[in-house]
Amino acid sequence: MKDLPDNKTGYSQSHPWYYVLGGRVLSPAEIQASVELNAYSAAISEDILKIAKRLEPQRSEGLRELRGAIKQSLQRDIDIYLKFALKLKASRQYADSNAELTCNDIHVSMSLKHNHLCYGYARLMNCEDHLNQKTDLFAFL
Repeated sequence: MKDLPDNKTGYSQSHPWYYVLGGRVLSPAEIQASVELNAYSAAISEDILKIAKRLEPQRSEGLRELRGAIKQSLQRDIDIYLKFALKLKASRQYADSNAELTCNDIHVSMSLKHNHLCYGYARLMNCEDHLNQKTDLFAFL
C-alpha cells in the first residue's frame, strides 16, 4: 500500500521501523481511506466468496451476518490500536534522545495492528461490495 504524503521515515506504516523513526500514528479513518484508495485486494477471502455464491436470500443473509462479524472484529482491533498508540506516545515522550534507536514491542505491535486494520477494512469493503451486487433471483431455474 502507498504511504501517505508526510512519511519521511523510508518505511511504510506497516513496518515497525516507521514507528521507531517517529512516523506519525494514523487515525483509523486515515487507514480506512488508504485501504479504499489503494483497492487493497488481499482480503478477498474464501469465506466471503463461498457465501457470495449462495442463492438468495441465503446469500444476502450470510453476507450481512459476516459483515457484522467483520465489524465487531474491526472494532476490537481499533480499540487495541488506539491503546497501543497511547503507549507509543508515552514511550516517545519519555525516551532518551541520546539513546540508540531500537525496535521494541510497542513498535512491532503498532505495525501489526496497523496491518490488522488494513485487512479488516479491506474485508469489510469486499463483503459490502458483494452485498451491493444484485443477483438474479431466478438463477436456479
